[in-house]
Amino acid sequence: MKKLLLLFVAVFTVSLAKAQVPDYGVCPDITIVDLDGNSYRLYDILDEGKSVVLDLYAEWCGPCWSYHQGGTLENLYAAYGPDGTDELMVFGVESDPSTPVTAISGGTGSTNGWNWLDGIEYPMANSNTIADAFNLEYYPTIVLVCPDRRVTEVSQITMAQHYAAASACSPAASDNNDGSIIAYTGDDIACGDVEMSAVIYNTGLNTLTSATVKVMNGTTELASTNWTGQLASYGYAEVDFGAVTIAPGNYQVKITSMDDNAANNSFPVALIDATVVTLDIVVEVTTDYYPGETSWEITNSNGTTVAEGEYAPGTADQFGGGGADASKTHMHNVTLPANECYTMWLYDSYGDGMSYTGGGSAVAWGYKIVASWGGVLLSQNGDFEDEVKGGMQTSETSGIEEGELAQSMSVYPNPAVDNAMITFNTTEQSNLAIEVINSVGARVISKSFGSMNAGTQMIPLATTGLSSGIYLVNVYVNDSVVTKRLSVEK
Repeated sequence: MKKLLLLFVAVFTVSLAKAQVPDYGVCPDITIVDLDGNSYRLYDILDEGKSVVLDLYAEWCGPCWSYHQGGTLENLYAAYGPDGTDELMVFGVESDPSTPVTAISGGTGSTNGWNWLDGIEYPMANSNTIADAFNLEYYPTIVLVCPDRRVTEVSQITMAQHYAAASACSPAASDNNDGSIIAYTGDDIACGDVEMSAVIYNTGLNTLTSATVKVMNGTTELASTNWTGQLASYGYAEVDFGAVTIAPGNYQVKITSMDDNAANNSFPVALIDATVVTLDIVVEVTTDYYPGETSWEITNSNGTTVAEGEYAPGTADQFGGGGADASKTHMHNVTLPANECYTMWLYDSYGDGMSYTGGGSAVAWGYKIVASWGGVLLSQNGDFEDEVKGGMQTSETSGIEEGELAQSMSVYPNPAVDNAMITFNTTEQSNLAIEVINSVGARVISKSFGSMNAGTQMIPLATTGLSSGIYLVNVYVNDSVVTKRLSVEK
C-alpha cells in the first residue's frame, strides 16, 4: 500500500462564526497537497457533487484512536470513495499544532507509538492551522462538508450514518437565483424584547443583491427587513431585525422575495421562556466521572459573564477520570442583579455531555438553579453534547413573593404515614395547585384547587398510596412555586 503524508495549505475565504464547527458554517477554501505533489482542492471536490468527511484528530487522543481502529472511515472510503462509487472523499487530519509529522506513524514525538497510517488508504494529513480554521475545542472533531460548502459536525457515527448524512447533503449551486436561510443567530430566550437576526446564504449561480426577510408566526408577520448587498455564490451575510417584542414559542425566519428555489427559504426559530428566579440563587452542578470536562457560566443580556465555575480533572486514567471533583454535587452561591435577563450555560469540553459513572452508581448529572429556600427554579440533566443552556430573568421583586410564601409554608407530619398537611399564608386571592414528585422524577400526585381566598391555607395530602421514600411537594400559588421535601414511612 502506498502511504501518503500530506502537507496542508489553507486559504480562508470565510471565517466560521462560533466556537466549534457551527451547522451554518461555510467551509474555508482548503487545498491539501500530498508528498507526491498531488493536490486536493476541497472546493473542486465539492463542485463535482461529492461530499467530504474530515476526521480532525490528535495522535495522543485515546477516543480518536479507538474510533480510527474501528475502521469506520476506511470502510466508508473503500465503499464510496474514488475506488468505490466515487460519491465522497475522506481525509484524516492530525490537528494538534504541537504534533510533529513523524508522530503520525508512531515515530519520533509519538505519545503512544500508534501508527495512524497502518492499513489506511484515504489521505492522512498533519496541519498546524486547521484547528483554528474550524475552531476546535476537542478531539476528535469529525465534520461533513456538503457540496453547498456547509459544514456540519457529525461525531463518531457509524459508516451507514456517515453515508446517510452525506446523501442528505444539499447539492452544489445550480439555480441562477437562490437565496436561502441557513441559521438563526439572534437571542433564543424570550425575556422582554428579543434581538433577532438570521444568516442568508447565496446558493445561486448569480450574485445575490437583495432579499426581503421576515420573522413569521404562521402567516402573521412579526418583523421584516430588506437586505441589500453583494453576495457571490456561497457567500453569506447576517440580517438584523433589531429588537422584536415576541413571546416564547416556535416561529420562522423566511425569505419572502421571489427566487428559483423556495424550498430553502425558511428556517425555524424556537424561543424558550426565561424562568423568573430569585436574586440569591444556588447553582448546583453534579459532575460525572470526568469533572475536568465540565464547566459553567451565567451570562447577562450583553453576553458578560457574571458567574462561572470549572472542576479539576482526576488522575485515575489518562483522560482525567476520578479525583476530588468527580461524581459529586458542587454548590455555588450567586447573587444576580435585578431587572436583567440571564443565560445559564453548562459545557462539556469532550462533547458527550455528562454520562460516565467510572464504575460507580449513576447519579443525577447536570445542573440545578435553586432558590435560597430550596425550591428548584431551573434544571438540566446530563443528556447533551458540548453545551446546554437555560433562560432566567430577575426583577426588583424577584423572589420576594416566593420567599414570603416559603417562610410561611410547612408540611407535617414529616415523616408521614397515611396523611400530611400543607399549611401556608397568602396575602391575596390566589390560584392553587400541588404536585408530588417521587425519587425518579415521576409525578405521583397532581391536584388543582382553583381560586382560594387570602389567609391561612390548610391543604390535606393523602399519602396512603405512596411507598416509603423521599418525595418533593411542589406548591403552585399563582406564578410562584415552593418545593418542600416530604418523607413517607410505612
